[in-house]
Amino acid sequence: MLTNLRVWCQLRDLVRVSESKIKNNIQSSNLLLYPERLVGLLKILISDDSCIIEGEDYFKDLVIVEEVKDHGLSYHKLVHLVYIKHIIQSLITIFAKIDKYGDMYGNSTCSIFDLFDNDFNEKYIPSDLVNALDNLYEMFEGKKGYGKIIYVMLIKLVTPFLRKVAIYSFVRYATVNKLPSLELRLEADKICSLLNLPFLNEIVNSFLQDPSIIDGLYNRGGNSGFANKSQVKEILSNNRVGYPNKVELVELPQNLHSFFKIYNEHRNKKTGDPGICLFCGAIVELQTHSYGNKLGACNMHCTWECMNGYGMFLLPRANAVLILYKDKGSFFESPYIDDHGECDEDGKRGHDLHLSKYKYEDLIKNFWLQHNIPNQIARKLDPLGDIGGWSTL
Repeated sequence: MLTNLRVWCQLRDLVRVSESKIKNNIQSSNLLLYPERLVGLLKILISDDSCIIEGEDYFKDLVIVEEVKDHGLSYHKLVHLVYIKHIIQSLITIFAKIDKYGDMYGNSTCSIFDLFDNDFNEKYIPSDLVNALDNLYEMFEGKKGYGKIIYVMLIKLVTPFLRKVAIYSFVRYATVNKLPSLELRLEADKICSLLNLPFLNEIVNSFLQDPSIIDGLYNRGGNSGFANKSQVKEILSNNRVGYPNKVELVELPQNLHSFFKIYNEHRNKKTGDPGICLFCGAIVELQTHSYGNKLGACNMHCTWECMNGYGMFLLPRANAVLILYKDKGSFFESPYIDDHGECDEDGKRGHDLHLSKYKYEDLIKNFWLQHNIPNQIARKLDPLGDIGGWSTL
């Protein structure tokens, strides 16, 4: 992977060198050369505040532009610039969204771990940084009590950005001056130490000591041309934020028998064979049909309601996973196993079955994230003579 990225970077550099040649024909006289485009990009990156408000991807900007060492703009300064811009963008976007949806986030029954699947313990959340974020939010919105929510959201937005910057920096220069300290608990702090960037708490404290940077953007739109604070907040609250958690299927209960309790609370009077969609969590009845339609409930759900033709359903009674795609499908082992590590299909042994996180993550990775559902179905059906009937499920 790193080799491929280095090849693409070298190819890009060759294209830039070729574009830096003097224009020698009439057809290209209206085209901007790379040095001319670079000047414009750097000016926008440094001074245009509308990019922050409108949701600019600053990692993309880091890849597009390059350092100008003759004018004192090194690669490290570029990384520092996009890092600060991304933090400011993340903070004011979080502020605007909490102000718009504050009732949901401020519910006393809602924990930060209900909003995000954190990989760190709550007792390790730094109280000084939480208080700084809480005070910063109070300064702009006049409310308190959102410090932990802002902290978790900020960490989850900044950490993936730093990961990408670290990978790209290694691809560009492939040198590591020092390894981060093992005493640092947060991954974001470790990457900042590796890239020689200020830690997140240092940046937030600097904003708290001199809030004019955020105040100019959040309350007056800076030099972006937006009219007032309400217009800025409306744009920020509607901006799409990158999903900050692991991409995965629905969360499954630890024990298989928990499904039947959930199913009995939602089912009709008639007894059926439930199927749980692993994409959205919907419960459908296996092999039930709508009037005048030959498709089964699972096929109807994945075709018209959920994933546009792709279906992954957990069948609790059979302890199996049903995979569907374009009127074809197959059954695969469920991620629920017994104490011996075996998949008790159809519950014939009567063992208690618990969720194997390894098998479920393998299912997510090899079937869904790698877009491998059609291939897996084809492999299963290849040795079979009769491959029909899947559309009725």
